[in-house]
Amino acid sequence: MTSLTIVWLIVLFVIALAALLFWIWMLSDCIHHKFRKDKHMLHWFLLIVITFIIGALIYYFGVKRISNSNRMI
Repeated sequence: MTSLTIVWLIVLFVIALAALLFWIWMLSDCIHHKFRKDKHMLHWFLLIVITFIIGALIYYFGVKRISNSNRMI
């Protein structure tokens, strides 16, 4: 393997690790978030688990970010 290949593998590993940590963070937030109904938590949880990083991003921009901005007011 060339040194360029090794660098790309390290970069991809770091990106994958960051995505996994973000996914775990969003799952944890989903579990501890106060939803109006329990079924909403189940829907978000399943969305995050099934769609991995896409679901975590949707949850972040759709729930967590909005929830954090409401707390600051």
